[in-house]
Amino acid sequence: MPALLDDGSRPDAYRHGDLELDRVYLGDEQVWPPLPLVPMGMDFTGTASVSSGQTVDVTGFVPRPGFPDTVIDAGTALVIGGPGTIRVHAGASPANAYLRWRVMHYTAGAWVEQVNVSNGVTGESSDFAVDTGDLLKMTISSTFSTRSISSAYVYFDVISSG
Repeated sequence: MPALLDDGSRPDAYRHGDLELDRVYLGDEQVWPPLPLVPMGMDFTGTASVSSGQTVDVTGFVPRPGFPDTVIDAGTALVIGGPGTIRVHAGASPANAYLRWRVMHYTAGAWVEQVNVSNGVTGESSDFAVDTGDLLKMTISSTFSTRSISSAYVYFDVISSG
């Protein structure tokens, strides 16, 4: 994102001499103005397994039908396209005793748990803020023996954009 002004706000215009710019790019990425936040979703079908005491990322996600603007990084994480507030919906099946799945949010250099479900099929987050380039991924863990899932999904609703 572009530098902040002295008061901490983001500029609403950029100038190059007398020329007012309508877009600013860093390489191929448009960094100003921020792109609008759009709903995204991803589905997983296959087998994801985890051994006792381990946590693994679920990989092999593909865009979920009905979410044409979805961007997925390496089959693992949704890439947030703009700033705003979202609510995540997710699920994994079959439900297994001792299996826990989570939806993790990468923001400001750290992973933050947003959804945490033990022995359940669906979950939903509270509303939370996201920014351009943030990530959402699903992890699974087991507390007793090897456990597996055969399907999963993660999608989000946009509560507010900008």
